[in-house]
Amino acid sequence: MLLIILSCIGLSGSDQTAVTTGGDVSPTPAVESEQGFMLTRWTVGMQVHSAAVADDGEALYGAIGGGTVCTFDGDGTMVADSDVSADADLRDSRDEQALAATESGVELLDVNNNAVKRWEVAGVRDAALREHGMVAVTSSAIRWFSDSAEVASMPTAGCSSLSLDREADVAWVACGSSVVAYEVDNATGFAVAGGASRVAWSAQAGLLFVVDAAGTQLSAVTPEGAVVWSEALSGNAKGLVAVGGTDVAAVLVSGEEANQLVLLSGVDGAILDSGKTDATRINGAHEEPVLELNGGFSTSLVDVEIGG
Repeated sequence: MLLIILSCIGLSGSDQTAVTTGGDVSPTPAVESEQGFMLTRWTVGMQVHSAAVADDGEALYGAIGGGTVCTFDGDGTMVADSDVSADADLRDSRDEQALAATESGVELLDVNNNAVKRWEVAGVRDAALREHGMVAVTSSAIRWFSDSAEVASMPTAGCSSLSLDREADVAWVACGSSVVAYEVDNATGFAVAGGASRVAWSAQAGLLFVVDAAGTQLSAVTPEGAVVWSEALSGNAKGLVAVGGTDVAAVLVSGEEANQLVLLSGVDGAILDSGKTDATRINGAHEEPVLELNGGFSTSLVDVEIGG
């Protein structure tokens, strides 16, 4: 583990480069914003396999492989490292905790004291942190856990992407031909034209952003299932998040020469900003308009400032 710690610190210290707008900087910013609403705060030259952003956007937890998660502060400085399973895939963050899916289950990492809580859950496809505990979607069920034990389980079929409304404790899940709202003791759903492969709940807009089964169309849908708007994407959606503190959706779209990050208004689906990026994954803070992009040997934190 000592070698991993040294590697983590060494990579952060030697390759980290602060990125600002309007200058000749290296490495290349995370996204080349067309309208200027996306501002790269920092980029670090480190291969991060998966990441989760703190609720306030002032910390980033990145799994770098080998059983190590690096914690970066708001300035991009690596301030801590923690132990996880070697195959940990970070999915969510809350307070100073990070949640990861593994081959054998789900791990909760407390970045303050390096403690890990493990729940044995087979076939995890996605997971999210509740107010007290977590919820996981598997190949056959959605399972609810408190801090110490499982409290509920419901069978599912063909479900994948999960987005949790923490305030209401409702898990919205993309289930192929439909979107289902799972609560600890209840489940309701509605069919979606074109199906659903990804879903993101926007607390600010009170809407669901849904990518269709083909991955080429984004829609805004009310919790009752009414479609507010639909927009075709220029490629296949590789990631989707609701931008914290706004009514905006951020979708990472595949492209022939480079991927593209697109911001769309939750009100009418209008494109607010877009830009090319080398990133292959996206994550976002829950409460603040901060996005994380990673892929290859670069990881970046991006502030979203929506113009008036």
